[in-house]
Amino acid sequence: MPPVKEASYKAMVRPQLENATTVWDPYQLNHVNTIEQVQRRAARFVFNEYSTKTPGCISNMLKELNWDPLEQPTSTQTSSSKAATRINELSISNIINVS
Repeated sequence: MPPVKEASYKAMVRPQLENATTVWDPYQLNHVNTIEQVQRRAARFVFNEYSTKTPGCISNMLKELNWDPLEQPTSTQTSSSKAATRINELSISNIINVS
């Protein structure tokens, strides 16, 4: 497994997907599956394995890479979410005080 491919995914793609899931908050199964499909394709890219279609193949790749599903928020997402909520609360309180 080339570490450059995994590092590229983690540096350029994964943060974009995490930010998207934080803002978008996908709850419909088809939306969650669409986002997870990107990660599954990235696992194939990292391992350079496009031919295997056996059940569980990509799941094993994800386990070996130790990549969490994108639908589970990371600590960064949780703290970002809390910060965004706090900023919104401050903005609302400023509007109420001004009026």
